[in-house]
Amino acid sequence: MELKKQWFALKIKWETVHREYSTRNLLDALLAGGVYGSLAFFPLFAILVELMILNLHRLYTFAVLLILTAMAYVYVVNKLAAYTLKLKKPDHESDVKGLIWIHTLVWLTITLLVGLLFLIVIIPANWA
Repeated sequence: MELKKQWFALKIKWETVHREYSTRNLLDALLAGGVYGSLAFFPLFAILVELMILNLHRLYTFAVLLILTAMAYVYVVNKLAAYTLKLKKPDHESDVKGLIWIHTLVWLTITLLVGLLFLIVIIPANWA
């Protein structure tokens, strides 16, 4: 019953945000966060992948660093999206920060699960 109340509250938050910002503005904010986050994190990803290729004896160490970097990238993209929405409407009444935080947690969980899949299944399968 408590989960149902939380889901209903989340739905009301989403409807408030969607009413205040259009779908186009929400997608624009996420795209802007993605573009600027990519500009900031692409060199770091490239360096880590190059180090992974050069130092295969420390593959797991660099894979963990790459997973942590991907999680930081997800956090930065969502933080930039929230900042973009705040700049679009400085006098907003909806809880954008709460919804972006939930969005961040969902994508951080997905990133962590994919990273663990690589560490536990794909990397050992390639070495066998």
